[in-house]
Amino acid sequence: MVELRVTYNREVCVGSFDCAAADPRRFGRNATGDRAVLRGGTAEEPEVFVLTFETADTEPTVGAARACPVAAIVVEDLTSGRTLA
Repeated sequence: MVELRVTYNREVCVGSFDCAAADPRRFGRNATGDRAVLRGGTAEEPEVFVLTFETADTEPTVGAARACPVAAIVVEDLTSGRTLA
């Protein structure tokens, strides 16, 4: 198990929803369908949301960050201190 910290900047998001396709458990569409949402994320700043969780499978979340065309998602492995995407 590793502890991941996902930071999502909604202001940067262009609504491609590649993140939701890669990791629908963590990402979805907002009510108006123009931006993604980080499911379970809390606002750290007005447009920046953070979610920390433990997982044995980092690939969907890392894949979501790598799929984002505008780098609105950062995934950090808090266990090792490395940025994964």
